[in-house]
Amino acid sequence: MGEGGTRLVRIVVDSDTAPRTPEMEQEQRVAIFEIVDEHHFDIADAPGEMALHVKPGGESVTFSATAPDADQPTAAFDLHIGPFEPMIRDYHAICAAYFDAVRRLPVSRIEAIDEGRRAIHSTAGEKLVEALEPFAKLDAKTGRRLFSLISTLY
Repeated sequence: MGEGGTRLVRIVVDSDTAPRTPEMEQEQRVAIFEIVDEHHFDIADAPGEMALHVKPGGESVTFSATAPDADQPTAAFDLHIGPFEPMIRDYHAICAAYFDAVRRLPVSRIEAIDEGRRAIHSTAGEKLVEALEPFAKLDAKTGRRLFSLISTLY
């Protein structure tokens, strides 16, 4: 639980679109698990246990926090995806290269590709933390995992 008292107990992806590949589907499951398991995600208007609903739509993704037994959101906010689109494209490309490399390249090449993946991941996570600052306080690790989740939706 973060300093403000929000404790995410569940993340629900409200989307009819499945991730593009089995690897991205696994990425989504891991991101959700890690955010719920170990996070710092304090939502100003949502103290206590919360379920976080993530709904992609066109040019934005909507986050809404609800009490676990409620239907109406306690807090909701939108994130414009535009500034993240180049990073999402780059992340998809480097993840595809990484998944391919794991199957056929030597460890040294896999490590080099993974360094590039981590660099994009870290930069995007930092930008996400900054973009969500008016609505929620995240640490860098949660920002990176949330970027992973968002990238599986676009």
